[in-house]
Amino acid sequence: CSSDLAVVAAASLLICWLAPLIFHFPPETVTEIRYGIAIIGIFSALQFPFFCISAVLTATQRYDISNAIGIVTRLLQAGLTVLLLKNGYGLIGISSAVLASNLLGYVCRWVAAHHVLPELHISFGQVSRESFSEFFTFGIWNVLIAGSRRLISYTDVIVIGLFLPVAAIAPFAVAVS
Repeated sequence: CSSDLAVVAAASLLICWLAPLIFHFPPETVTEIRYGIAIIGIFSALQFPFFCISAVLTATQRYDISNAIGIVTRLLQAGLTVLLLKNGYGLIGISSAVLASNLLGYVCRWVAAHHVLPELHISFGQVSRESFSEFFTFGIWNVLIAGSRRLISYTDVIVIGLFLPVAAIAPFAVAVS
C-alpha cells in the first residue's frame, strides 16, 4: 500500500513538472496548473490507504452512512469551491476544495467503519500469505471496477487537455463531479 502511495505521488509530481510540455495552456498559468496537479496527485496517492477502510461500509451494507458522508462532503466541496473562487484562488482553490472535502470524507468513513465494525484492527503484523490471498481474490474485482471507472473519468479530461485549451476542462470536470 505504501509503495502504491509513493508511486502515485512521484508520478503526480513528475506530471506536474511535465505538464507544460504535455498540455497547451497560457504560460502565465503554469505555476497554478502545476500546483493543481500536485494537490490532486497527492490526494490520489492518499486514497490508497483510505479507500480500504471506506470499503468496510460497503461490505457491511451501511450505504446509509456512506451516502450521508458522500452527500455532506460533496456539499462542502461545492461550498468551498464557490468560496475559494469568489476570493480569487482559481485552480488552486478548486484543487484544495476537492482535497479538503475528500480527506474529510475519508476520515469520516474511517471513524464510521470503526463504529460499525469495532473489531476491525489493521496492522502489518496481521499480514500473512493466507490473508493476502483471501483479500486479493475478494478485492481484485473491486479494484478492477473502481480502476476502470477512474480510467473512464480521467481519460476524457486528458483528451480534452491534449486537444483543447486547458480552460475547456473545467466545465467538463464540474459536470462530471
